[in-house]
Amino acid sequence: IVNIPQASNPAEALQGVQLSSQLLASYAQVATSRAAASKIREQLGLADSVASVRAKISAAPVPETLLMTISATDGDPVRAASLADAAAQVFIDSVRTLEEGKEDRVQPSVVDNAVVPSTPISPRPRLNLLAGGFAGLVVAAALVLLLEGLDRSVKGPTQLGELSQGPVLGIVPRLGSSAR
Repeated sequence: IVNIPQASNPAEALQGVQLSSQLLASYAQVATSRAAASKIREQLGLADSVASVRAKISAAPVPETLLMTISATDGDPVRAASLADAAAQVFIDSVRTLEEGKEDRVQPSVVDNAVVPSTPISPRPRLNLLAGGFAGLVVAAALVLLLEGLDRSVKGPTQLGELSQGPVLGIVPRLGSSAR
């Protein structure tokens, strides 16, 4: 949660509400910045590059609240939780540094620590199978419609009569494979 100082009058309160949404969006960018990723990397002693650490972290303000969600993804769930906790601590330290010297400071704090997930968020074999099957059906249907639309062969004597605008005088039978 990012605690914003209280206003002394209603006009300041309204302005504070409008600024808080902009401030939270800005702080979300601070939480996922290269500088934050570098500090997280140092704090956890990771061998990953700063860009790699940065790619694993995300931060987003919760709409119409003073809450921010900081999360991390990694192949190891314990490491993902430690990345998220470290990112939250680096975020708090960064905001405190940015707010130094101000009379009414914004004071972030952690409401919930990261939880190690019990199941992986990716891959999801059942969901992936269903999505792949559905996509395959859609592509197959589109291909059938495309091939049917591009087919210019004559299918029977009635269609031949319509296309030639004249009578059909005779039909040559197709020789089957047994007649050869």
